[in-house]
Formats: sequence, structure tokens, C-alpha cells
Amino acid sequence: MAKAVLVFAVVALCALHAQAQNKTTATTPVKADFKGTLESKGFKLAAALFDIANMTAALNKPAAVYTVLVPNDLAVQTFLKRMNLTVGQLKARPALAKVLAAQHLIMKHNVRAQELFENGPVRIVKTLAGTPNDLLFRKVGNDVKVTDVQGFTANVNKHVAIDDNKTLHPIDKVLLPDSVFFDLKQLCDFRPLTLKTFCQAIVYAGLNASLSPANQEITVFVPNNKAFAKGVQLNGGVVPSPAKTADLLKYHVIPGGARTVGSSSVLPASIKPGVAQPTLLAGQSLAVKYTAQKPTAGRKLPFATADVLTTTGQSVPIVKANVHVGQMVVHGIESMLLPGNATLASIAPANAKPAGGRHLLLSSLAFASLDGSGYGGSRALLGWGWGMSAGPTAEMDDAEGAIQAAADGDESVAAATQQSLYGAETLSVPGSYEKVEEGVLPW
Repeated sequence: MAKAVLVFAVVALCALHAQAQNKTTATTPVKADFKGTLESKGFKLAAALFDIANMTAALNKPAAVYTVLVPNDLAVQTFLKRMNLTVGQLKARPALAKVLAAQHLIMKHNVRAQELFENGPVRIVKTLAGTPNDLLFRKVGNDVKVTDVQGFTANVNKHVAIDDNKTLHPIDKVLLPDSVFFDLKQLCDFRPLTLKTFCQAIVYAGLNASLSPANQEITVFVPNNKAFAKGVQLNGGVVPSPAKTADLLKYHVIPGGARTVGSSSVLPASIKPGVAQPTLLAGQSLAVKYTAQKPTAGRKLPFATADVLTTTGQSVPIVKANVHVGQMVVHGIESMLLPGNATLASIAPANAKPAGGRHLLLSSLAFASLDGSGYGGSRALLGWGWGMSAGPTAEMDDAEGAIQAAADGDESVAAATQQSLYGAETLSVPGSYEKVEEGVLPW
């Protein structure tokens, strides 16, 4: 009898031990294998894209909650071909990889197919790339389609669970934000109300071939319509001749590399602060000055502004930086750059070094409402069937902060980026999905 009781006690203890072990296993977060999952499903180029963007480690965090749209290999190959880029050239463009990766990420929402259209056949969703790069999801019969801000549409295939917090949806096209274009014509078509004069001036000056993005690694500062209007006024209301216009436009072009504006420690190929850059106009150079800014209530991360310095003493703010057009990089400005007769000496102002983290008007990832206030009139997805099983935790905020910081280009600020990105759904039923140039697209 005593022996039977002893055996029963041992069995009971073993059962309790096994139950405790199972409970621990069930509640202990398991680190995701984002890259491994993508590669095992055949998305090797998409996995490489997120690797180049330096976002894989942040996306592996157990507490990170997101949905990722993953272009298949054929889609990435087609995109690279149209951009005239190889995978090797993409590796040299981490800023491009970051904005593309962000365009395909929906943060804080683990969206499965059955939840996508619980409240109607249409959804407008925010991505990590920020406004105006929302995505339009539509249910067409049994198919799901997603359209980017430029009007390109991809088919969305059946979801794959990465873990309980993360879902990927295969798509058959790379989705483009408002800072990635295949050529200048596409850029001009996208911003006709603001860049029409520049596009006409290229033809007028006979610079079509010189500014072709195909096999052309150059950096171009692109003035908007207002800048050209001011330039004509300074010229007494007379439009310069084609030859003079060509010289003026050449002063806006830095040959010998597609160079991004930003922190040189994060983007090694970026324009270094205060270093004179020769332009296509012989004997004339430009430089870029960075000015560190203090965080504000609406912008909790450090940021910097940038100005182009000319030989005539101008300091022209860059209002839209790091626009990728084929092999070239474009930076938007609102004043013409005027060349002088002297060569610009290298300068190194005391405040030239940009702060890490987000840039005010420079970032390709223009995150809005960083103070957590959201957009006026927006509705949080939490109320539309896409909600999480529990509210946000410190671990989730840290994980999202790490992803956001990686996309932004500075992982050192991850601990400070615990902003809420609720409200991924802008409208329950969209009216029109037109691009409004004035206001929404100011450059």
C-alpha cells in the first residue's frame, strides 16, 4: 500500500512538472525568424531588401506586431530592371531600401485575410512610410488588390503567419511611395502641379539625354514651379535662352554618384556636410549644410534641416530629400540655385553635423503625428475588426520603436520612440483616392 502511494505521488509530481514546463513554453515569447520565413517561402529578394534596410533584427523582436506585404522575387526583379539597378547597386542605396521596406509594413496590426474586409469591401491603410503613402485595399470578387499612392496595383495572396503577432501577405508587385520613380517622366506625371516647369525646362534646354535616369548616377536639385517663376522675375520677366537655361540647370546637377542627404554615419554615400561638390556647370560647385534641431512636442526624435549653399551666397532649404528616380537621386527645393563666378571653397560650419534620427523635411519616411494625437477625423483600426487581443505594452512599444528607428536610419534612438501608431485606417469608406498636390504634396 505504501509503495502504491509513493508511486502515485511520483507520477503526480511528474505531471505537475510537465504542466509547469508547458505553461512556461506557452507564455515565453519566441524570437521570430523574419528572414528565414521569407527565404523558406521563396521570397529571397524581399528578404535581401529588408536586410539592406537594416530592419531584420527589429522585425524579429517577439513583441513586435505588424503585417508585411512581401513582393515575390519576380516583382522585385521587375522593379530593379525598371529602376536600372542591380542587387549590388541596391545594396549601395540603403535609403532606397528603407523607404521601400517601410512602404510594405503596417504596424501594430496583425491582419489576416478573414479580417481584412469585415466592415466593407474597401480599406485605406497607413504604412510605416507615412502620409501620403497610404494603401488602398479592395475586394474584387474573391480577389484582394492593393493600390499605392502612385496608382500601381498588386494582387494580394493568401497570408502566411510568421508568429502569433506577425503576418505576411505575398504580393506580385513592388508598391511605390511618393519618393520612388522609374524616370523623370513618371515624377513629372505624379507632380504636374508643382514640377511642370522643371520638366518643360529640361526639354527647352535640350538636356533630356543628360538627365535621363537610365545608367546615370547623378544627384539633381529640382526647383518647383514657384522657384522658376521667381527666377524669371529676377531676370526682368524674360525667359532665358535655351543655352542659358541649360547652364542654369546644369548648376543643379552633381555628377559622379546618386547621393542622399542625411547622416553620413547611417548613409555612407550621402552628401557630406560642408564639402564643395562640383556640378555639371564647369567651374561651379555647391555644398550642403546641416543644422541640428531640438526635438519638439510633435517630434520626439532629434532631427536636422539641410540647405544648399551656392557660389553666390545663397542658402536654399531642401524641402523634399532623397527622391529616388531610377539611378539618380533628386532633392526638392523652392528656389533656383544661381551660379557665380567664383568656386565655392569647402566649408565646415560648427553645426554642420546632422543629428541622428528623423530629419524634419528631409526624411523619405515622413511620419506624421508623432505626438500620438493621430490624424483629424481618422479612425483607429482597433474599432474596425483589426484590433489586437490586448492593449499595447512597453515591450510592444519598444519593438515598434526599434522597427521605426531602423527604417528611419538610427537604431540608437529606439528606446525613445515609443509613440503610438494607432489609426492605420484613415477612412472607413474612401471618397476619392486622388493625389492632391497643393498641401498634401507641397513640393
